[in-house]
Amino acid sequence: MRFRPSASAIRYSFAESGEHHEYGGLLLRRDLHRLFDLGDITVDPTTDCLDVREGIRAYPLYSELHRKSLQLAVRAQHRVWLGAHWDLHRGAARH
Repeated sequence: MRFRPSASAIRYSFAESGEHHEYGGLLLRRDLHRLFDLGDITVDPTTDCLDVREGIRAYPLYSELHRKSLQLAVRAQHRVWLGAHWDLHRGAARH
């Protein structure tokens, strides 16, 4: 599958195991992908809402995303990877 240059896929399953899992990735815009990689944007796996780190919320484009629900059905496998990402970047702290 080819993606436009402005988009990228996140596959935690591939990054950790070298194996591609059908539901192990999310398609994101390049800027969001970068912020996601840095942990500046995460998805709360219990609410499926975006969590934008406070410092990034200074930018209106990203501030608008804070606490917005994902617009896709989150499958169980997505929840595993989103949970691992959340734990890595937010731990028990909620923003």
